[in-house]
Formats: sequence, C-alpha cells, structure tokens
Amino acid sequence: TDIDATVLRAAREGRYAEAAFKEVPPALRDRYFPASGPGQRSAVPELRALVRVERRDLLLDPVPPMRLDLIVCRN
Repeated sequence: TDIDATVLRAAREGRYAEAAFKEVPPALRDRYFPASGPGQRSAVPELRALVRVERRDLLLDPVPPMRLDLIVCRN
C-alpha cells in the first residue's frame, strides 16, 4: 500500500533496474524476473498475481479482514 499514485503504478508494473538484483541468485532472478529491456527486469505474471497493490493510508484506512502477509516500511 501507499498513498502515492506514482509509487503504486511502479509497483503494479513489477519492473526493476538490473542493479536491484546484484545479490539475487541468477537462477531465481532469471526465473521470476526475466530481462525486459536494457538494464530492466520485470516480474513474471504468476508472481505479480500473488501481490496486492492498493492505495491505503494505514493511519486512516482500516485494513479489511483477510488473510495476508503485511510488510511495513517506514520512509
């Protein structure tokens, strides 16, 4: 979740710079994030289908009841 539309759009696309994978084993990187352009990798559709991206302000919007794994990053 985030409140920034630009951040949410980038998260939905699942596209990352090649440099983000410097510590990821090549077999995993190539399986789940194939090259998608010069210096870019994109998450395969099967992986993106497992991730829910939505606009939500965790201080104001209650989290709907559901089974989920929640990762919170403070920035």
